[in-house]
Amino acid sequence: MLLGCNVIAGISSLFSARLASAIGLVNTMVFTHAPSNIFTALVPVMPNQWSAMAMLFARFSISQMDVAPRQTLIAGMVRPDERTALMGAVNVARSIACSFGPLVTGALAGGGQWAWAFYLCGGLKLTYDGLLLLTARHLKVDA
Repeated sequence: MLLGCNVIAGISSLFSARLASAIGLVNTMVFTHAPSNIFTALVPVMPNQWSAMAMLFARFSISQMDVAPRQTLIAGMVRPDERTALMGAVNVARSIACSFGPLVTGALAGGGQWAWAFYLCGGLKLTYDGLLLLTARHLKVDA
């Protein structure tokens, strides 16, 4: 299943550049990432495993479409000679932040609160999407 989800995510990311050209970088990030987070939060309320899997496939079908626009936005905010250092710092920060997810998920699952991992993941990322839209939608970059 994971292979299928990642193949779907990879294919969908190919369309993000065209979408970003049409609606802008920040809008592409938010309008593809937010629905995928709603799908994540819906997984535990699905009545059976097939509908839960459908939610996961739906999530992965658009969840990676924000990656290229995000990298373009970040890279376009600094001079070309600063891009490598900035992208490295951003990737290190993202990796460190992602390392806490398994700790929280493990604690929730160990306490019999597995569904809350999905609710928190979807909810926190939706909050991020909303804040991004409010604070960054005016940004224009020369990429």
